[in-house]
Amino acid sequence: MGFTKEYFDTFDQDLVAYCKKFKTDAPTVTFKLVCGGEYKVATIMSRTDKLISFAYHDMRGKRSVTLQMMIVPYSGIAWIDVRPSKGKEGMGFSV
Repeated sequence: MGFTKEYFDTFDQDLVAYCKKFKTDAPTVTFKLVCGGEYKVATIMSRTDKLISFAYHDMRGKRSVTLQMMIVPYSGIAWIDVRPSKGKEGMGFSV
């Protein structure tokens, strides 16, 4: 079973609980897509019944004022990786 809109309705709550438990301010959230590619998510922009859009950081680690955005079906997300930010990174997920 893949990800659904209902899962993302409570995703922020999961992240808040994660941050409290592991004492981190801004976790790093990575979406791995079924079609290939991993994206370090800055924030989720919007959700419809079938699609999710998210802004993401440059995977080469370069900071940019302008972030790119991707729109995918929920079923296009293979897995989500959540880790504590490395502090100096400054490119974690924004709830």
